[in-house]
Amino acid sequence: MEKYQDLMPQYYRSVHGFILVYDITNRPSFKHLDTLFTDVDTFATIEGNVKIIVGNKIDLGKSRTVPRSEGLKYAHSKGALFIETSALSNEAVDHIFEKLVTEVMKNPKLWTSPISQTIQIVNSPPVTPSTSCNC
Repeated sequence: MEKYQDLMPQYYRSVHGFILVYDITNRPSFKHLDTLFTDVDTFATIEGNVKIIVGNKIDLGKSRTVPRSEGLKYAHSKGALFIETSALSNEAVDHIFEKLVTEVMKNPKLWTSPISQTIQIVNSPPVTPSTSCNC
């Protein structure tokens, strides 16, 4: 992972929403959220982006080391939304993405950008046999 650290700022730039996931059965993964939030605060260029903290593996509730109340309190302290889910049983997985899109769409500042930042798609001329390529 260290060899990719130099690329991280590129992935955070112009992001409208973040989904930060931890394992409810693994306290170090919960503690790692601090590092992820530092990266988001440092490298994200869109102000007011949406953050959702996801506690995963609720299907392993008997092995839980991070109580739901602790995850919720942490999310509240960071101004983030909070959802618990199970990727294994597919419980609330769709809800994460629906909530992210809903929250981004609620804030027009997040989905409207100045013309200088938008990408314009220009129709290319049709490829004819004389101008074909090996694509």
